Amino acid sequence: MVWLGLRFIGGSWFWSDGADLTLPDLPSCPEPNRHCGALQLNRNSNSEPVIVLSDCSEMLNTFCYTL
Repeated sequence: MVWLGLRFIGGSWFWSDGADLTLPDLPSCPEPNRHCGALQLNRNSNSEPVIVLSDCSEMLNTFCYTL
């Protein structure tokens, strides 16, 4: 998994770079310690990457991308 800049603070989800959030399936109130988004790859050979909610204190790599 890698961090991708998705964070829940003050009752709202946001991207750390301020971009518009277009992910409709995020919970309006995530579980305790699950306030950051991570990208999980290769769950099985036929699956697409998914965003999972994770503990922000976990040590994961960071994914950076700019247009």
